[in-house]
Amino acid sequence: SIGLYSKAHTVIASISTILKFRGDGVRAEQFAREALAIRRALYGDRHPDVANSMADVGSVAFDNGRVEEAEKLLRDALAMTRSIYPDGHEDVGYRMSGLARLLMKKGEYAEAEQLLLGDLALLMRMHGGDHVMVATANETLGILNRQRGTFDRAERFTREAHRLFAHLYPDPANLLRLRTGIVLGDVMRAQGKLAQAESLLT
Repeated sequence: SIGLYSKAHTVIASISTILKFRGDGVRAEQFAREALAIRRALYGDRHPDVANSMADVGSVAFDNGRVEEAEKLLRDALAMTRSIYPDGHEDVGYRMSGLARLLMKKGEYAEAEQLLLGDLALLMRMHGGDHVMVATANETLGILNRQRGTFDRAERFTREAHRLFAHLYPDPANLLRLRTGIVLGDVMRAQGKLAQAESLLT
């Protein structure tokens, strides 16, 4: 029946996600493509679930080594999501972040940073400043700038991520706090700020 058919894509997409995390990229892609085909048959070529499936296929295609195909799928998914939510939506942020991570792996840092800054601005508009997703977006921007050697910008974003995680999670042993503190110390040491780095790393 149509009802069962309409539910099948959710189950199939979930199976793809499980297989992806298990490292079975070939089967994960097979299930992701099947979910995409069902969603296109049900909803046409402009629907949030179709965009989500396009992004899922792009993600596993990248894991399976087909970078150019993955990039096209992620760009198309972002364009579709933006057209569905012209005033902004969390899904737009997810699509920008996903494409940015692929571009970071390709070394295309300038465009990746613009996407991540867009994601950060959207998250701040939706959630305000004190939110775990805002902290994570700052952390990702810090990682990007650390990778390309712009350590002053890496310090700025990592420091803000560390501040937010410390505010959100008062326990000093929280892993997010510890992780960003260690990275911040490394970034400061790379800039020659040894005393400040030591205070964070000890």
